[in-house]
Amino acid sequence: MNSNTKSGGVANLESAPGFYRVAIVGAGSLKGKDVAEVLDQRNFPSFEVKLLDDDEALGQLEAVKDEITFIQSIRAEQFDKVDFTFFASDADSTRRNWKQVMKAGSSIVDLSYRLCWRFFYFV
Repeated sequence: MNSNTKSGGVANLESAPGFYRVAIVGAGSLKGKDVAEVLDQRNFPSFEVKLLDDDEALGQLEAVKDEITFIQSIRAEQFDKVDFTFFASDADSTRRNWKQVMKAGSSIVDLSYRLCWRFFYFV
């Protein structure tokens, strides 16, 4: 058994080198589904993909890679230990949530263009 496995041969995901934790905010939207699909098609090296959205999409089942998962609510603790957060949501959702993502230390990929607008006009 190598150093990347726990007892029973289960991979230790806490220290999987070269693999990332990803969150998709707006996962219930067409853009969010496209992000998940592209990550899968391009074999993005992720071992955890969190699907997050606002109330109307909560509880929906979605396929990510070869796993079925639920869309969960957007909460600050969802971004703990997340390496990349894709904002595929509307601009209002991005505005409400980007600061908690930054505080958690996650890199942001803003597909809503809300942050581009903010920094262009206010920096």
